[in-house]
Amino acid sequence: MLKPVILPVTLLIDNRADSYTMADDNSTPHRFNSVARALHWLVAAGIVVQYVLAEIAEHAEEEQQRLTQLAVLANHKSVGITLLLLVALRLLWRVASTLPTHAAPPNTMSAWQARAALFTHYSLYALLLMLPVSGWLMSSATAYSVSWFNLVQLPDLVGPSERGKLFWAAVHDYAGKALFVLAVLHILAALKHHFIDKDAVMARMASTPGLIAFALLSAGGVWALGSSQAPPQTATVHEAIAAPTPAVEPAANESLSSTTPAAWIIDYADSHIRFTATQAGASFQGEWQQWEADVLFAKQHLASSQAEVRIQAADVSTGDSDRDATLASSDWFDVASFATVTFKTHKIQAIPNGYQAQATLSIRGISHPISFRFNIGTTEAGATLLTGSSQLDRLELGLGLMEFADTQWVGQEVSVEVRLVQSLAAVPNR
Repeated sequence: MLKPVILPVTLLIDNRADSYTMADDNSTPHRFNSVARALHWLVAAGIVVQYVLAEIAEHAEEEQQRLTQLAVLANHKSVGITLLLLVALRLLWRVASTLPTHAAPPNTMSAWQARAALFTHYSLYALLLMLPVSGWLMSSATAYSVSWFNLVQLPDLVGPSERGKLFWAAVHDYAGKALFVLAVLHILAALKHHFIDKDAVMARMASTPGLIAFALLSAGGVWALGSSQAPPQTATVHEAIAAPTPAVEPAANESLSSTTPAAWIIDYADSHIRFTATQAGASFQGEWQQWEADVLFAKQHLASSQAEVRIQAADVSTGDSDRDATLASSDWFDVASFATVTFKTHKIQAIPNGYQAQATLSIRGISHPISFRFNIGTTEAGATLLTGSSQLDRLELGLGLMEFADTQWVGQEVSVEVRLVQSLAAVPNR
């Protein structure tokens, strides 16, 4: 797990550009204005929270506490976006502030120390911008869209890419390490000014109320954001799906007619079965890679039309291998025991603007009645096209009932989209 390695306090001080003036003897403190001090301590507290959240997420990964890792990393990203906005606001405030007439380094500082301090300050600004941006890019490349506290989904900056994921992860990691080094130098320099040079440099920003607010914000942020906050699990939800749901069988007057529609030859290359779900407030899309369908459909013979789809549950792709592995685990599709998900229709009827199929969806050896709406059209090439969708409740289907039952972090509703194209060729594509 790559994480930013950041010291708790990275003081955002620019000795040349904030609204303060120094006495000539550098002994009387002239503090930064209240806005600059507030932004400073907010950013400092946010950095402490980021560091601790990264540690908690790494520990959760080692302990295979996947929901805790998901929730804490989601909060880590949200705090990162907040810090990006705060640092940008800090820079805008710095630019807008009136340059003080007598703002100058204290007379205890040599020329090289003043230049080093200036370099450190600007480098801290750059790294504090680079870290959240690189984390955002890394998340986008990993196919994990960023959501700001489950309220607003941010756009992906790049598409899913293993190469991009590794590159931006490395940038994120090295930027964190560089910030660690600069923060150590910055803090040591501030302590030197206070205890050795005995000037007022550190007092410009530090105060007892500020330190108290910093401590409360840091501790409160870690307490509020450092866990999944998942509700305790009981056996009730598992008992609800312990017995299979009886399949819906055709009624006597719905038996196959003497005229049976011809079987479709599916163009699998132009067909797909996809689903859209939410994770940590952001949507993601997955697709089943291996499946086969037996479709007999004709508008004139709905009573004898039917379909059966068999999906290899292990062959799912969501753009991230870790998420794919989680879906294959025993808490989800349990592919080691139940390799196939089966969809089978029992009745197809015409409805306004399309058709509706009453069907059974068999997952983990349990059958669930579902409704599937679809339309029939044609592709640009003239092939018959079936497009349809269905909204499913993953908890009712028995998916993610243990660690991931908390719908705050993993959405309950899943949208399934189907596209089936009848091949124009005489033989199947695969």
